[in-house]
Amino acid sequence: MNHHTRYTLRNLSELFSHTDTERCNKIRNMIRSTEVYTRNNIECIDNISSERKEGTKDKIRKKKEDRSKVCMRKCVLC
Repeated sequence: MNHHTRYTLRNLSELFSHTDTERCNKIRNMIRSTEVYTRNNIECIDNISSERKEGTKDKIRKKKEDRSKVCMRKCVLC
């Protein structure tokens, strides 16, 4: 799973400046990997929810949803 950590929103955004199809397909795969990694992190956090405040979980979940919307919007532009 560690290889997913190098895909940040910033470098995905930079890659989106390219319009060729092959690169766009690579970007879509990176986004999928990033979302899987993010979702797994949220599941881990939910598993130790007894040690956290409810607000923290909600913020993390919202951050994940916002990231998905941004990625999908950019992907459509591709």
